Amino acid sequence: MISKTKDRQTEADNITAFILAGYDTLSPGAFPKGLLRSQGRSYIENISDKLKTITSEIKISANTNDYNHLALPVYTDLVSGLGPLGGIYTALTVSSTSRNLLVACDIPMVSSEFLKQLTMYNEYDLVLPQVNDKLYPLCACYNISSLNKINHLIKRGESRLNSLVNILNCKVVKADSLNLFGGGDYLISA
Repeated sequence: MISKTKDRQTEADNITAFILAGYDTLSPGAFPKGLLRSQGRSYIENISDKLKTITSEIKISANTNDYNHLALPVYTDLVSGLGPLGGIYTALTVSSTSRNLLVACDIPMVSSEFLKQLTMYNEYDLVLPQVNDKLYPLCACYNISSLNKINHLIKRGESRLNSLVNILNCKVVKADSLNLFGGGDYLISA
């Protein structure tokens, strides 16, 4: 019994979770999506609670200080103008673990069981869900090994997430094979 507990702890210690909160302050009428509310709490608080069941190492990637009240480290994009790829790059650059669970702040209904499922494949650069025909690289587990390839994309001036998925060694997990609670709708942004 002790070894199983120790194995789980070691596994959890090897995962950092990042909530991708982005936020383009230059957009007219922009509002941080993570502060939207569902079930009486902000999206970002709901996601943070779910991530706490997986790891104690939780950070936020955001270009705003609107999340400082959460007492979680907030990192701004190291390279600006890349959109979501900037958040992914920043998360992997500041991470000290091999596996990194990245979750966009605007999917508060995703289940912790689903997120745990994404962390179960160590041999891939990226483990991401597919709902119907759509891939979700903003709710995925990234291996630190993908950082060099992401850096190469950035140097080429490429920031499209499809390009990222195309160059990484990916494990695509079909949402229905995960027996998601209520189906793949939990991955669709609120």
